[in-house]
Amino acid sequence: MQVGLKVMLRVQVKFHEQYGLSLDVVALDPSYTVGDLARQRRETIQKLAAQDLLERQQRLTLPLAPQRLAVISSPTAAGLQDFMQQLREAPYAFEVTLFAASMQGQEAPASIRAALDAVRPQRRQFDVVVIIRGGGSKTDLLAFDDFGLAAAVGSFPLPVLTGIGHERDEAVLDLTAHLSLKTPTATAVFLIERLARLDAVLSGYAGRIRELAQEQVRDQERHLRRHAFTIRDTAQQQLRQHRTNLQQRTRQAATIARTELRQQHRALARVRQRLPRATARALAGQQLRLRMLGYRLARRFRRLHRRRSEQLVHHRYHVQLASERLLHRAELRLAQATAYRVAAAGAEEVAPSTLPNAVELLRPSGAPLLPEELSAGTAVLLRLPSAEWYARLTAPRATHHPKE
Repeated sequence: MQVGLKVMLRVQVKFHEQYGLSLDVVALDPSYTVGDLARQRRETIQKLAAQDLLERQQRLTLPLAPQRLAVISSPTAAGLQDFMQQLREAPYAFEVTLFAASMQGQEAPASIRAALDAVRPQRRQFDVVVIIRGGGSKTDLLAFDDFGLAAAVGSFPLPVLTGIGHERDEAVLDLTAHLSLKTPTATAVFLIERLARLDAVLSGYAGRIRELAQEQVRDQERHLRRHAFTIRDTAQQQLRQHRTNLQQRTRQAATIARTELRQQHRALARVRQRLPRATARALAGQQLRLRMLGYRLARRFRRLHRRRSEQLVHHRYHVQLASERLLHRAELRLAQATAYRVAAAGAEEVAPSTLPNAVELLRPSGAPLLPEELSAGTAVLLRLPSAEWYARLTAPRATHHPKE
């Protein structure tokens, strides 16, 4: 029994003096319940077909070697243990990740859908999804007729294999899956046999490749032997031809060398006859060029001397001007520093003898300032050779004597 299941019952109403009214079930009509379940199943299949969810999984391509498995099952299910035992005994390596879910009862559809949602973000890490459960009663299959669960499997982006443990009955979930197998063991056998077929095909390819490679090696060895004979004959023939050509060119070179030597002797005799006159003409030309070069060198030296003299006078002027500017700035800094000193010192501490030699202490009008005229607040003029600076004396600073 489950929520939403329609039943036809024969009941008997009783009244007890102590416990009151009660309703007892006398009989159950299973044909009525089975008929309603069949109607619900037909409606579910029609809705799935209308949304193209019955064949969408079929359009997915099952990998040739599905070894990364996302298994949805109950951790305690006996079918899961059978499935894992088959995979462990196989000569192939499978990576199995279990996504635990309840596989029976009213909470099974929501639990399996939650497991599918957990697989979806990691789908690149798996080849297929496997939903398996152990055997049970026929009514346990009602959870796998749920529309939401069947739709989730039909729209899943990875191929889904089902093995929910019934030999004769087929759930709606089996219709939307990529492949439906009767039991968890059959599911494991299918995966192992798929790898075995691929292994056999690859082994056949490997044998054929080995045979073709050996045949190619034999063909190449024959070609190499033929080419070796051809190369040896061709090399010997070319060697004989080159030897003949070399002998001919040696004789030609000797003849050409003798002819060239005679021509060079005649040319040397002619040059020996022309050499004195040519030497005299060349010497006269060189002397003329030397005199012209001397004249040009003298003129260039005089121009260079005048240019250097002008540059030296110009440089001396700039150096003198820069020196005067530097001296003027130094005097300004000295006047400024002295003014700060006079302004910061007391009147009793300022005397002409304490000032630098180049600084005069005057009245603001320019008249000489006597020592007795120095007092706090007195305005003074500091005069340097090229600068003047005004300052005002402050009160004398207190002198601290150490205690005895």
